[in-house]
Formats: sequence, structure tokens, C-alpha cells
Amino acid sequence: MDPKVGRIGGTLTITAANNEIDVDYYSLHFLSTAGVLMHSIARVNATGSKQMIVELNRSLVVPLYVKGFAVVAGNANAEAGIASAATVDIEDYGVPDCRPRGISWGSDADGRIGFVAGALRVQRAENERSISHYNIYWQKGSKRGKLIGKVPGIGFMTPACQGDCELLNISNRGGIYEVHRGAYGNNEDAKISLSGPALVTITSFLTEKSYDTLEIGSRLLSGTTLRVPLTVSLPAGPATIKWTSDRSETEGGWTFQVRQLGDEAELELPTLRPPSWAVEPLAAHHSHE
Repeated sequence: MDPKVGRIGGTLTITAANNEIDVDYYSLHFLSTAGVLMHSIARVNATGSKQMIVELNRSLVVPLYVKGFAVVAGNANAEAGIASAATVDIEDYGVPDCRPRGISWGSDADGRIGFVAGALRVQRAENERSISHYNIYWQKGSKRGKLIGKVPGIGFMTPACQGDCELLNISNRGGIYEVHRGAYGNNEDAKISLSGPALVTITSFLTEKSYDTLEIGSRLLSGTTLRVPLTVSLPAGPATIKWTSDRSETEGGWTFQVRQLGDEAELELPTLRPPSWAVEPLAAHHSHE
């Protein structure tokens, strides 16, 4: 009932035990992918009714590595464990928040007229947090044709800033992001989140040594003697770049560029006769587009 990925809502029905002589209540838990009971979400008193209804808040956040719900019986002395739990899997109905930024065609590897072979390249969405994969369809006019294939999401995320972002000059030229902070002030604090793998190249750098720092992944930089250009590699996965200045003494600032790798998803097409000459990529979250 909640179209936002990672949040659920709706109605859950609990069927009572056949014999409630030692049951005071039923406890509803998240169930992890490892089969472990997680924290309790709700508790329903045993009333003798055959079924009990639990209304789930529409904005209930599903923790990471959760696969379902589990219900266990309990009383004043103890609560049953996973071995006697009733379980049900969760299907998170969600619609992706972002769209793919584009699609392109490489070169045709089949020289025959009316046949094609090669690679379709999908430019990944700005944030794949809510995207499990991309579906690519043939398209003829305004009509969507058959599915050509799927390419997986990888958790890609273009640089996004939090904190004192208005103090930073952030630009994007041809997929290379440049972040500049000139002569800065005291008590500045900004964090840029992105995904790796990526290469961060520092082209200028002047900060108060030890106190005003630029942290790129696990690399902490400060001072006025850094040799530039300097390139720092960020591994695959979530990454952060943090900038902080203290309450006294400042310097000339810094500039760096970010080039992300893997910003395109590729689908290889074998030799075929295409039903049309246009394609459409759609972001998907499991079975929902």
C-alpha cells in the first residue's frame, strides 16, 4: 500500500493458536534473511478470537536484510522462539524514484541490411537506491513492444551534497563532477555521498594543517604542502567525501574532480532483425516499473 521502496503498509491477519490456554498475546516481528527474529513491531492480546487484525503504518520502514514477518505466542513467563513461529514473506511493492538518464547504441557489428548486433548502453539513474534493474523494450511510435532484456542495478549514485552545500561550487561537465571551495570560513561542514568505483583527482589544495580536513574515503588530507594533482581511488560501493573546518584560521581552499566508473549498464544484442528502430529503458523495482 506504500509505493515508496523500503516502506510498507497494509493489513496483516494473525490466525490464533488452536489452544490458547497458555497464550496471553501474539508478538509480530521482522524476520531476517538468516531466519532470525528481529525487534517486535506490534503485540496483540489473545482474546479468543480466531483471527486478529494488525494495521501496519503506511510508512513502516523495512530494515536491511529483512525477508518477512514472524508471529510468536507469549505469556507472562516466556515468549516462543522462531521454531514455533508463523511466518510470511514480504513483497515490497515499490515504484522507482528515478529514471534512467538515457540510452545509446554503440556500433553495428552486423553489416547486413536489416540486421543488427552490438551493445545498448543505459545511462544509470542518478540514484539506484530504489532500482533493482532496468527493463529495455522495443518501441514503435507511442507503443511499447516486447522486452529485449534486463540489466541489473548496482546501487549507483551520482554525487549528492549534505550540509553547507551552498558554500561549494559543484558542476558537471560530461559526467565529470568538479567541486570547488575557495577561501573558506570557520566551522564549515559538508558531506558528499556517491558510489564507487570512482577516481577523485585533487587539482588544488590549501587548508589549515590537521584542523581543516578533506576526507576522501579513508584518506584524510590537510595542510599546504600536498602535491597536486593527486588521484584517490574509491572502491565499489557507497562512498563519502567530507569537508570540515574548525573555529580558527583558514586557508585558500581546494578543488577536486570526480569521475565515476560504471555509470552505464550494457546489454549485448546478438545478431537479430529488429522489429523497430527505437528502444525504451525503464527503471524497475523487482516486478514493478
